[in-house]
Amino acid sequence: MEDLSRYPCPEEDDLGTSGVLTSDEIKYYADKYKMIYPFDPNSLKPAGYELHLGKDCAIGGKRKKLSDSNPELEIPPFEVAIISTKEIINLPRFIIARWNLRVRKVYEGLLWTGGPQVDPGWVGPLFCPIYNLSSEPVKLTLDERIVLMDFVKTTPFKKGKTKEYHRPPRRQKLDDYNWRLKSALVTEAKDRMDEVEKKANRVEGMIGIMISAIAILFAVVSIFVTSGQQIKVTLPLWVYISVVFSVLAIAFALFRPVKLRVKWIDIEVKDKTFWMWFKYLIIPYIIISLIVIIILGVKLLW
Repeated sequence: MEDLSRYPCPEEDDLGTSGVLTSDEIKYYADKYKMIYPFDPNSLKPAGYELHLGKDCAIGGKRKKLSDSNPELEIPPFEVAIISTKEIINLPRFIIARWNLRVRKVYEGLLWTGGPQVDPGWVGPLFCPIYNLSSEPVKLTLDERIVLMDFVKTTPFKKGKTKEYHRPPRRQKLDDYNWRLKSALVTEAKDRMDEVEKKANRVEGMIGIMISAIAILFAVVSIFVTSGQQIKVTLPLWVYISVVFSVLAIAFALFRPVKLRVKWIDIEVKDKTFWMWFKYLIIPYIIISLIVIIILGVKLLW
């Protein structure tokens, strides 16, 4: 962890100016007092500075460490991520900072939920949760410029009268924050989807039982129609096949929901494939059975 005690904390302003700091004064305080470290002149704006994405972050309640080999942080739709800044901010006693997402990132769907003001005397990196409110994933990259910060001078600091911000701050690293934060939208949506899937499985099982019952009914009626002709013949092959299909259909319809509930993942995939082919076989079989029964019935009537 960075040794924050080596950063100076000036109490008097040697420039004597006031208002929002322009780029020249931002550079002055960064060079003289390490107000921004490390400092990149290319990140200066006319009256602000663009901070870069740091390595420490968390997403969906899980820690993540960005690196040169793994530089991307992808935020799924409606998910929350906690980010950190690459820079250490070291504010004099007479300067506050205000920060927010770059407008470009806002239009990608990100929502800033951090505190807008950094108190005078603060030293250390900054952490903040952000939400992706869009319907598409948003990717952030290590060292990417993500936050715009401006600096404003306060009234003169008075030693012994003005309340001082404790240095170093009590929270200096990601572990000091609630990085396990999760999006209620994502967790609730997942629970709803699981509930819908369970209901769909139960309905699918009932459909399987109904189809099987119809198949058995057709098979039985076929046997009776065939026997009604008083012809001593061997029953057609499709009658025996119908019985096998019917037994398989009932077994599948009864046991498949149980397997899904205990989350046998491999069996779940196989069941879905088997169920697909089963539907393609059993439905034509019922249609053929119906046609045969009609034909036999017509022959009996004539």
